[in-house]
Amino acid sequence: MGKSLMFLCTLFLASCASSGVVSEESADGKLSPLSSEDIQNVFDENQALIFSIYKRALGDNPSLGGEMVFDITAIYNKPNKCQVRKAGGGLELVAEKICTVIKDLDFGPAANKTFSYPINFLPEEHQSKSLDASSNDDCLVDSCEVGFVKLEFDLSETGKAINIKVIESNLGEEFQKVAIEQAKEFQFKPKLVNGKPARQNNLQYTMEFKPEQE
Repeated sequence: MGKSLMFLCTLFLASCASSGVVSEESADGKLSPLSSEDIQNVFDENQALIFSIYKRALGDNPSLGGEMVFDITAIYNKPNKCQVRKAGGGLELVAEKICTVIKDLDFGPAANKTFSYPINFLPEEHQSKSLDASSNDDCLVDSCEVGFVKLEFDLSETGKAINIKVIESNLGEEFQKVAIEQAKEFQFKPKLVNGKPARQNNLQYTMEFKPEQE
């Protein structure tokens, strides 16, 4: 999947709910308002950094996942304010580290704005399905470390994957069906255009299936 989707699901690995504006204040009457689209663009640009914090934590706990909600005040030319309102699924330490990153994000020359921003990371145990030699037609546990199914799909205005199809895979039909069914369950944060959710076409995501470890 593209980098953007990896974070949103995280972009199959993480699914994100839409952000909600709480309040707004002007630091300078000459500054333009900070829009929801501007906010999302900043998080999209920094999604790799944010996701890397979660990814490192998965090394210690592969089942780690859940929803986090941050209360943020974007401040021009000064460190932003950030507080963790909610962190479920054992994500408390991850949320604090992400909050530190958020304080340094550059939202550009805009009036101060306070808003809430949720991030929902999907646990690794729901991202893959173990392989066994009897059910895998093409890639056996003895012959490869990881099997994969590469999907292409459209993302609806409601954040659901539609028109899903397999475009590449080294696994058999059974695993391809599993990948498609899992993709149907993902909930993404749709792209905002002029402040409104917009459909996205021809997105891609590669789902990995890891062999069971003895």
